[in-house]
Amino acid sequence: MAAASDIVALCVSTDDDVLHLVTGGLLDGMRPGSVVVNHGTGTPANALELTRICAAVGVEVLDAPVSGGRPAAEERRLTTMVGGPQPVAERASRCSRRSPATSSTWARRVQDRPRSCSTTRCC
Repeated sequence: MAAASDIVALCVSTDDDVLHLVTGGLLDGMRPGSVVVNHGTGTPANALELTRICAAVGVEVLDAPVSGGRPAAEERRLTTMVGGPQPVAERASRCSRRSPATSSTWARRVQDRPRSCSTTRCC
């Protein structure tokens, strides 16, 4: 699936789960220039580590935790905070807006640094 995708979005429970997915085969199938969007609530240190690992193979990362919980997801009104390079965030945003399956009705780009959103979400 990763080889056929320009953008892969992850929404798993823990930092360990994210790193396990990415280093356990996901990156092997991704092309340089593709994007990993991490929607999980993780630590700022993990956002930096994920970015470092992906950059080594030319894959971009957006740190994009969601807020609102299950009720907001069911009502398609999650808040998404996005950290990462502006051009990458715009590319992913265009893809997200076209998807009828998206659960987030509002997204806010916080900063160019991936860890900025994890810090914001933790506060």
